[in-house]
Amino acid sequence: KLQKKLEAFYEEAHRLYEEFLAEGVAKEQARIVLPLSLYTQFYWAVNARSLMNFIKLRTDEHAQYEIRVYADTIAEIFRQKMPWTYDAFKKRVLDVPQNA
Repeated sequence: KLQKKLEAFYEEAHRLYEEFLAEGVAKEQARIVLPLSLYTQFYWAVNARSLMNFIKLRTDEHAQYEIRVYADTIAEIFRQKMPWTYDAFKKRVLDVPQNA
């Protein structure tokens, strides 16, 4: 029951957003009607050092579950795109016990 209400809410918010756009309201202003829980698509420019820091911090068991899901996905993309760097990072950082 709640799921159906939530879906109806999202659909109405999206309809209103599209109506704002059709009336000439700028995208960044029309977004005001969209719920905060909607996903956003973006491009992220990051260097390997900052990426490894993000993965180290956000895959930790103490990180919020939702960010860990994203960090795990990003780590997999990193592994595919830069396998040698990822392997060294995993061996020297991720697999090392915290108190070592």
